[in-house]
Amino acid sequence: MIKQIQSILYLVVIPLFSIAQDWTEPIIINCNSKNSSSDFIIEINGHLHVVWQNDEDQGNNKIYYSNSIDEGFSWTTPFEIGQDTSYAMGEPQISITSDGDIYVAYVYYYNNIPQNVIYLQKFDGSVWYPPVIISEGMPGSYHPRLVVDQNDRIYCFWFNYNIYYRYIENDQLSAIFQLYSGTNEIFLFNMGVVDSQNTFHCIGLHEYNGQPSSDSLIYFTYENDVWSDYSVVPGGNPWINPHIVLNSFEDPSIVWGRKPEGDFVIFYSTILSKFENGSWSSPEIISENAEESTCAIDANNFYHIVNTEENSPGIYKLVYYYSDNGLWMNEIIEESENYYRNSKLLIHDSTAYLLYLKYNTNDQIVCLILRKQEILTTLNSMKDRKNVSFYPNPFSQKTRICFSLPDSKYCIVQIINIYGEILKEDIVESVGNGKYQYSWDGTNRNEERVISGLYFIKFTKFTTKENILFKVLLIN
Repeated sequence: MIKQIQSILYLVVIPLFSIAQDWTEPIIINCNSKNSSSDFIIEINGHLHVVWQNDEDQGNNKIYYSNSIDEGFSWTTPFEIGQDTSYAMGEPQISITSDGDIYVAYVYYYNNIPQNVIYLQKFDGSVWYPPVIISEGMPGSYHPRLVVDQNDRIYCFWFNYNIYYRYIENDQLSAIFQLYSGTNEIFLFNMGVVDSQNTFHCIGLHEYNGQPSSDSLIYFTYENDVWSDYSVVPGGNPWINPHIVLNSFEDPSIVWGRKPEGDFVIFYSTILSKFENGSWSSPEIISENAEESTCAIDANNFYHIVNTEENSPGIYKLVYYYSDNGLWMNEIIEESENYYRNSKLLIHDSTAYLLYLKYNTNDQIVCLILRKQEILTTLNSMKDRKNVSFYPNPFSQKTRICFSLPDSKYCIVQIINIYGEILKEDIVESVGNGKYQYSWDGTNRNEERVISGLYFIKFTKFTTKENILFKVLLIN
């Protein structure tokens, strides 16, 4: 039975605003043909390893590997993994052991999905070993995921209408295990991270067969060779593209996209929830109009999120969000008429690495790109720039907020509930020099009192869309 986890509310306010930071210019890893489905890892020594699917020869997709020993500035000539031209390959995943052995899992397509199998291939730094069939005797398998534990045991998970896995230890392949089972139920393993005590923290999907609306984001652990019961993450239905990360206290947080109500919706709200004091926090809306999200936490427990967004028709953006658990900032890394896919963010030492695919307007060329950024360690100067003040919070009658959006005369104010619905919208004029004051009395656009709960007050600058987002708690 699913264990429901109770949510909690934070009695704090969080301003969100843009601030310029320096990402490197795009470093092109491969841009000669149509690429897709990429993954990368970073060694302890800072070397980078990347794999990707190449779709240039339609119907005969290939998997390529490349690495960099200079922090991503230059890359080796792409190497074709598998080198079998009989059938197509795809969905590559890469991981590494403490001694530097590379493992790549991928799907081998035999004409159609019912014949798919999962392969795993090892690279010891000089030689690629022959591929090994992981999903032996289970045609129709796909969605491989790799996790390496603290003892260098390599786990490969895959989907075949349920979660299955095997592991390699001392070059020996284990039996096949099934994680969960249930009548007319579907389970999918999405991602797992391992803490210093060798406990797996995992997220996945649970669905009752034939009922897509029953999709639930689930969390489960693995410790001492025992799997926990799974629990449903509050607010995780429906979801897309979840990521799980651990802070320095080894507490997990999950970032995912939540689909709003309605058919044919391609944009999602980016949601963050943290596991604190034995339960998941109330889902926190980071942004709207996102297509994909990726997340990382640095050594100071600051959150870093990168979204693919389309705020204007036909204009796509990579947007970077940064927080120290109290103050959110955002900036546009890149924007163009070309859209972005398959982004992944990793942090090594004091540097954030972002890998993504950039599609041209006719989709004939897809470039695999890396960007980097040195991580900031203090927010004091940023807070001072916005002259933020607010009182009271929580509130029952009225809350007053003062802030600055330099070089602006007007801004748009929106009152948003936790579901992303805009309850009220106003245009506010600056009191002078980009300074603003705003009070909210807890009513919607019809001047009706809203119910007690958590709300967001968003201020957006007319010209640049620079914004500040305050989180407030109303108590009637």
